[in-house]
Formats: sequence, C-alpha cells, structure tokens
Amino acid sequence: MFASIQSLSQRSLEDITPNYFRIVIVDEFHRAAAATYRRLLDHLRPDELLGLTATPERTDTLDILGRFEGRLAFELRLWEALEEDILCPFQYFGIHDDVDLSSVAWTRGRYDDSALENLYTANDYRVRLVLEEIRRRILNPSRMRALGFCATVQHAEFMAKRFSEHGLPALAVTGNTASGIRDAARRRLIERDVNVLFSVDLFNEGFDLPEIDTVLFLRPTESATVFLQQLGRGLRQSEGKDCLTVLDFIGRANRRFRFELRYRALTGASRAQLKEQINQRFPSLPAGCSIQLDRVAQDIVLENISQAIGHDWANLTRDLIELKRDVDLATYLKDTEHTVDELYRGGRSWTTLRRDAQLPWPAAAEGERELTKGLSRLLHIDDPSWIRIARTVTRDSAFPADTHLEEADRRALEALLLTILGDTCPRSLPDAMEALRRHRSILLELRQLLPLLESAATHIAIPIAEQVAILPSVPLTLHSRYTLDEIQIAIGRSGLENRPPNLQAGVLWDRGSNSDLFFVTLEKSERHYSPTTLYRDYAISPDLFHWESQNMTREAGDTGQRYIHHRESGSNVLLFVRRRRKDGNRTAAYTFLGAVDYVEHRGERPMAITWRLRRPMPADFYREAKVAAG
Repeated sequence: MFASIQSLSQRSLEDITPNYFRIVIVDEFHRAAAATYRRLLDHLRPDELLGLTATPERTDTLDILGRFEGRLAFELRLWEALEEDILCPFQYFGIHDDVDLSSVAWTRGRYDDSALENLYTANDYRVRLVLEEIRRRILNPSRMRALGFCATVQHAEFMAKRFSEHGLPALAVTGNTASGIRDAARRRLIERDVNVLFSVDLFNEGFDLPEIDTVLFLRPTESATVFLQQLGRGLRQSEGKDCLTVLDFIGRANRRFRFELRYRALTGASRAQLKEQINQRFPSLPAGCSIQLDRVAQDIVLENISQAIGHDWANLTRDLIELKRDVDLATYLKDTEHTVDELYRGGRSWTTLRRDAQLPWPAAAEGERELTKGLSRLLHIDDPSWIRIARTVTRDSAFPADTHLEEADRRALEALLLTILGDTCPRSLPDAMEALRRHRSILLELRQLLPLLESAATHIAIPIAEQVAILPSVPLTLHSRYTLDEIQIAIGRSGLENRPPNLQAGVLWDRGSNSDLFFVTLEKSERHYSPTTLYRDYAISPDLFHWESQNMTREAGDTGQRYIHHRESGSNVLLFVRRRRKDGNRTAAYTFLGAVDYVEHRGERPMAITWRLRRPMPADFYREAKVAAG
C-alpha cells in the first residue's frame, strides 16, 4: 500500500489494525517529528520500521532517531556517493566578495536577514562581481541552468532584476510565488528561457531538477545541513551534465560564524585535518571534484577557523546557556552544531561545561580531573562490543566484584578502565571498578557519551575470530580503532596488574597469541622518527599493503623466515594502521585491518614485503591511505 502523509492525516486510523503491516517504510523521515507523522507512527506497530532521509540531522530540537534507539542502520554520505558515481562531481569556487559582515547583528545562531539584505542590495557592486565570476568560470553562461540562494525575498527579486538587465534572464521564485508560477519557472529554466532561479530557502529540499548545473551561494549559510541540502540541488546526475559548478561568495564574517562547518561537510575532514586540507588545496577529493579558494577567501576562512579554535570554550559555554533549557549531550551537540572533538579538547568535558554554565550536575569527587581527561582519551572507541561492556559499568546498580566475565570481555573492560583512569588506575579489576563508580558525574556523562561514540562508528565491526579462529579471547574487531595499550591488553600480553610497556618499535612478536603485530603510521616526519625508522609503508590496493621490516631483518634470519612462512608455521600477522601520529592534540589510535598473508618480498635489511589482507580495507580508509602515501 502506498499513501501520502497528507491523505493519511485526513482519515481515521481506527480501522487500521496497528500490527496489520509487517513492514512500514517512511520517506523523508527527517519530518517524522511533525504531528502528522507522529500520529501515524504512534499508531502503527510493524515488525520493521524503515525510515529514509537525505538529511538525518534536524535543525530543531526534535528527535527522529528515538524510534531506532538512536542509531542509523546505514549511511551513504556525500563522500561515498561521489566515490560510487551516484552523484555528479562538483567544482567549487570560494570567491572573496569584499562585503564585511563582521559587525552584522547575530541572533539565534544566524545573521540578521534584514541587515544582510541592506548590504547586498545597497548598490550594484556585488552583482557585477557575481556576473563577472559567472562569465569567468562558465564557458557559455547563456546555456547554464542555475539556482541562486539569497538572504531575503527582496534580495532574490533584486538579483533577478539585475541579472535580466545584464543579459542573463532570471526569475525570483519564493514562498510568496503561486505554485503555478513556480512550475512555469521550472519549465522555463529547463528549456533555458531563463538561466537562473533566485530563491530564499524554497529549494532546500523536496525539489528535483537534475538539469541544474550551477549553484550560487549569495548569502552565508550558517547550517551545514542547509548548505548540503542546497548543494544537493545540483548534484543529481543528468544527461549531458559533466559536473556541477558552485560559486560561493565569501566576505569577512562575524566571529560567531563558522566556515569550518561547510568545509567539513564538503570534505568529511575533522577540524584537526581541515586547516591542513585548506593549506594543501584539498588533495583528497573524489575523482572529478575540486575546491578552490581565492587567496583572500582562503585567508578569511583560515582566520575564522583559528579564531574559533582560540575561543572554543567560551563559545561552547555561551551556546549551552543560550539554549535556555536543560538538555542532554546529544541534543546540545545537535542544536549547536558543535562536535564531540571540540567539547573534549584540552581535557574538558560535558561535566566541565555544565558546571561552567551553572546547570545541575552531580558534585565532583576527589580525583575527578584525571577522569575528565580520561573521557577525552576514550573518543576513538568504535568497537560495539567494547561500548557494550562500558555501558554495563554505567548502570545504576552496582557492578559486583565477583561478576563472571568471559575472558574477552574482561580484557576489554580492563583496557577501558585503564584508558579512563590513566595513571591513577588501581591494579586489580574490583578496585578499578570501585574507583570509577565513586564518580557519579563521570558515570552519568558516560551514559550520554557512549551512544554518540556508537553512532559515530563508520565501519562494520567484524570479530577477529572470523579470520583467526585460534584467538577467541582477543576482543578486537576488524576496522575498529585501538591504542597501543588497549591492543596489548586485548591480546593478553598486559593488564591492570602488569601495565603495558612503551613500545619503541613498530613491531611486536607475542608468543602467547603466536602473533606478529605491525603498527604502521603512514605519515612520518623526521621530528618523531629517526632516519633508520622512516620506513616506506603504504597501501597498494584495498587488499595489498607494502610494508618494510626493521632495518636489521634478514631474509634468512628467524624473524624473516617467520614472516615468509607464517602460514605453514601457524603464526598470525596482524596489521594496525593509522594515518598520522597525532589526531588533534591526542595520540592517534590505530585502525585494525586484520590478519594479512605473505605475498612476496624484495631485498633485506629492511625487507620490503607485500602483504595481502584477508579482508579489504574500507573504501574511505583506503582513500586516506592513498593520500598519505602521496
């Protein structure tokens, strides 16, 4: 059965048995918090509910993921869709427009629209700049089909009038435009009777015109979600359309405006990586895509990002206070568009923020500062089995000291406790548990943080036992991330009683698990690696990896022979890889790529070995590995 929400809202639901439908599929599920959707979804009780949306992040405070226990079943983000040739490639130009917005009023997380309108319609200087850039960037402007996003209705009408006067026919289509006139405008754009439709927020979603080949951002877009929605109007593939051209006009911004949001949305980069991406002119874009900032625009963006970093905590605190209601961690991050990394920078946390905003929270126990820093050391965790174990610790009921744990769960729990408690961690499991549970504030924060870490996981976790059946007690999953200490505890080499030693080399032979462990950092610098350890390690393909042994390893030596004949002898070779040594101000964790098998080698001292992964690395990880290798 197919139905629109409009038709269902007009009829009684009493004659529909709640469990009549085994499967219910709802499109545009980001609207599911609306009353019309809630009425239907609260009534139905299907075996399976599937929600589909291109924009799961709502810009209001309403929750849509609660019906799915806060989790997304599957995500295909912009990056992957471009890589898989589902969307059209884009060429993005960030152009300085010489409009100073630094003193424009800022309220409710955005610029004042009337002030923007006054600036953008005061004279024709900016219009001439936009027209000049169109003629510079587009081969034949009279053939383009463009959408222009404006600040207000008056701004859209002003732009349409000026464009038409300069020989590029244009129309303003806004919420005030009758539906028949809107439809006619769309047809005229397809037929190239007009070249541009200017709007305010009318075409953000629910608008399908694949022929669009140019998008003009003529106002600063504060929301990354809205930015992607507007960009997406032009990313649909169409016959004869090779790529989308994006012209984004950038002026000096208010200190509260955050350029990083749009470029992180475009690139998928973390904030720690973004400045590097900008300075290197975005080297890791999908095939056919490009991002170019002119010199002045790049300076403005970099300065804005640097200012945001310098004033983060004040911004974070003020944004929490300005919500004017008590919210949980997930709601705060969603409503303010801050990130977990921003919140936990510098050893601070949600507990710290709530206290600085003078919101109710459990009182601090002695030694809380170390545990607060420990939470920031936990942010890499994305192994669902480890998150499950961590959740058992945060329950209100006591965690009995004599609770029976499977060996794999015990190792994971010890690793987690050491990560959180750090140097203050007691050397027995019951004492470590008691040390954590004394801090009600930390336990409460963990309850709110763990679901976020779980939902942020980007790879399917595959238990190591599927590759190496003889390691059932090792709680590692393929494509999850771990620190060196956590890995050593997981393989049974260390624990709370015998702390993990510092590893100076990138290799470890563990007799207990009969395994060689390789720890690879792809981007090496002479600052942290001596000339004798600057090994050339890189991904050849998603399932082949080039790796260099230590300098003294000979082909005929015991170690060299173990590498070559590991399958015959029954030993394992496990590969852990990270892109760089640091992730922001934290030591970066390693992604576990699983067991590998010897293929061939060349030379010795060091031996240059090609390994074949038993399971290909994830596509996004392979892309980053290629960029890191140059």
